Amino acid sequence: MSIDYIGDLNGDGFEDIVVGTFTDDDGGLDTGVVYILFRDANSAVINATKISKIRGAFIRVLDNDDRFGGAVSFLGDLNDDGFTEIAVSADYDGDAGYSHGTVLVLSLNSDGTLNSHSKINDTQRGFNEGIVSDATFGTDIENIGDLNGDDWAVGFIRDSDWGARRGVVWILCMNTNLTVNSEQKISDTKVSFSAV
Repeated sequence: MSIDYIGDLNGDGFEDIVVGTFTDDDGGLDTGVVYILFRDANSAVINATKISKIRGAFIRVLDNDDRFGGAVSFLGDLNDDGFTEIAVSADYDGDAGYSHGTVLVLSLNSDGTLNSHSKINDTQRGFNEGIVSDATFGTDIENIGDLNGDDWAVGFIRDSDWGARRGVVWILCMNTNLTVNSEQKISDTKVSFSAV
């Protein structure tokens, strides 16, 4: 399970939450789901929207065992279009190879349903670096603030860039159309990082 605050999505004055449950079977075995939870002044959940392969107006891009919702992160309004964006991993996604992993950027309507999405992996949306099999790109996602106005970090624990399954971190710089503009890999062999 993963969780993050997403600001006041519906404009009622109270902060809302995104929760990912990657073993949910809505639409297929371990396909995964994300819940948008709307809260009141007492932080009680008063409404919820489910986004999955078959709910929340989601385009059917998920398969069995993708584990959508393994990591979630609030990104804000990345492209200044009035819609809130969140990043959600599907770290066992196999579009580009066995468990290569994928990160989806979801643009949300104020009711928590999906307005649009962008699927990022090593075959789509401008991210051109090779990912090894079983690397699980998207194991963790974090909004790291404004390095140059559009950055966030994506970790995946099984990349073997500097040894079997030692893992790496990618810093992704985004375009306003939610594609990757550039990326920087941090590992023992990149960016002068020393192994510990």
